Amino acid sequence: MATIHFILQGKGGVGKSMIAVMLYQALRHFKKEVLAYDTDPVNATLSSFKEFNVASLDIMRDGNIDARKFDVLLEALVNAPQGAHVIVDNGASSFIALGAYLAENDFLPLLEEQGHKVFFHSIVTGGQALGDTIQGLARLALGLPHLPHCGLAQSLFWRDCHRRQGF
Repeated sequence: MATIHFILQGKGGVGKSMIAVMLYQALRHFKKEVLAYDTDPVNATLSSFKEFNVASLDIMRDGNIDARKFDVLLEALVNAPQGAHVIVDNGASSFIALGAYLAENDFLPLLEEQGHKVFFHSIVTGGQALGDTIQGLARLALGLPHLPHCGLAQSLFWRDCHRRQGF
């Protein structure tokens, strides 16, 4: 059915939204239907592009992240139109909450049952942030129990080519 792209990394400022923007533009260039969700409560960069079809997901309640507000996202992903690409741009401030929500709700098998293909995109930088981005990647891999087993889930790792020292 749909192809779902999660852009996830626990380290802020490494280019998650930039990857989401480039992916969005590339898919549109190839005439693909693209829907996007911005789940960053602090820096909703992707949703600031008015020419993109982006829904900004309000996940805050009383100054805290309310993980139940991810229900709207999960329902939208399950019901994504056939042939569409769906991009989920997640900020560092909501990385742990979204990861826990996805694991607790056993979402990979649910999306697989609907025939969706899922990709996880994570950025690994060099230099001083190398350790932090590796830690974010490890948390992602270990926090999603179906990731290593699920045939339709694939992972893509982006290396920040402009920060070459130490990598």
